[in-house]
Amino acid sequence: MKKPLRGQGFTLLELMIASALIAVVGLAVVTVFGRGFTAWRRSDARLQELFAVEKGFRTLGKELRNAVVLADGPFEGSKGEMKFFVSEDPVHLARVRYRVLPEGTLVRESQPFPSGKDAPFQPKNLISKVAAFSIEYGFPKKTDDGRTLIAWQEAWAVTQQAQLPTIVRVHIAAEDSQGKISIYNREFWIPHEGLQSIPIE
Repeated sequence: MKKPLRGQGFTLLELMIASALIAVVGLAVVTVFGRGFTAWRRSDARLQELFAVEKGFRTLGKELRNAVVLADGPFEGSKGEMKFFVSEDPVHLARVRYRVLPEGTLVRESQPFPSGKDAPFQPKNLISKVAAFSIEYGFPKKTDDGRTLIAWQEAWAVTQQAQLPTIVRVHIAAEDSQGKISIYNREFWIPHEGLQSIPIE
């Protein structure tokens, strides 16, 4: 006569304990995955914001390097705005203006020249959520001991408009998607023969 089998299958209590453990492990996995995804999303947003800032600086730097001075089109600069002519290609010029709009967006505005000199400027957004924006203009200046250093000013004076500044320094404070303010400072040399080695004070 065969003995009855014992120990086969699970009791209700064992199933409940196993289900509870699976639920706890599953919750932990979902929580960790969710936090990781949130961190990745924030990091990706931050990278996109940094890329936009760097792209804006690259655009500005390229145009400053291609800036030209015309008899009826001097370089104009103030603490919050720059306007100058740039060579877009070998046969076309454009007047460009960089400034921050009241809503806090740094824009590049362009106007064809000379055919469109009476047309409105066409804007292109470069950097959003700009909390502060300022520009300084540098030029070579002889010191009493004969050295040549860069002197800085907040505007490009009328008497200097027949020429370009040697270097432009841009300061931007921009807010990211988390509400954090980041400070960016860039210096852009405008090509001048023999002035690239002047030390900055």
